[in-house]
Amino acid sequence: MLQGKVESLLKDGVGEIIFSSQKANCLDSNLLKQLIEKIEKLSKSSDCKILYIKSLGKTFCAGAYLEEIKAIKSVSDGEAFFSLFGTITVLLREAPQPVIVRMQGPAIGGGVGILAAADLAYGLKESSVKLSEFEIGIGPFVISPVLEQKIGSSRLMELALSGVWKSSDWCLATGLLSSVSSSEAELNTEIEESIARIKQYSLRNVTTFKKAISSQNLRDLVVARAKIAGQALISS
Repeated sequence: MLQGKVESLLKDGVGEIIFSSQKANCLDSNLLKQLIEKIEKLSKSSDCKILYIKSLGKTFCAGAYLEEIKAIKSVSDGEAFFSLFGTITVLLREAPQPVIVRMQGPAIGGGVGILAAADLAYGLKESSVKLSEFEIGIGPFVISPVLEQKIGSSRLMELALSGVWKSSDWCLATGLLSSVSSSEAELNTEIEESIARIKQYSLRNVTTFKKAISSQNLRDLVVARAKIAGQALISS
């Protein structure tokens, strides 16, 4: 089992979720389930006004734990695993609170999906993204709905097929990142100022607006794509 942890804290209206693992913050099914549990709990709290997602170390998230993926032997098990990443993106998009993500370094695969599910994402200059699913014989199926909504189908296809790292400037230009900072101190200040500003807004109005601009069939799309991902894994 992958060594890691998911912690949460609710203070002054901010529900903070921090995840980490021993392998560049990649996520296995256990950690994904913990993330789902924390997001569900905080998003249902009337005291939570903002969801704030971040990780420890120099990498934001290296996506799925490849050793667990390699051990999957059935379509149903593959579907179950990939649906966990999809569920996280759905929960973040459907959360009544605005979601802020702190990106301090690279994100791969499912980590890019978490980034795309944010309402606001703040990154460091050295942040970068990559979709490597095609390289391992599958595809970015479950995270593609939120990515397409965020950056558009042409940019998504570019990211998926290129197989190369895309810089923080690319992320900023496509909308994956809201701003890019040159230092951790600057990044933290940017996020703190954003949180302080948003906390002054009416949560009811923010929630209503978030629902109005979100895809209404995201949950159905993720369920369908998880089945495709499970089939793709076993047939690869």
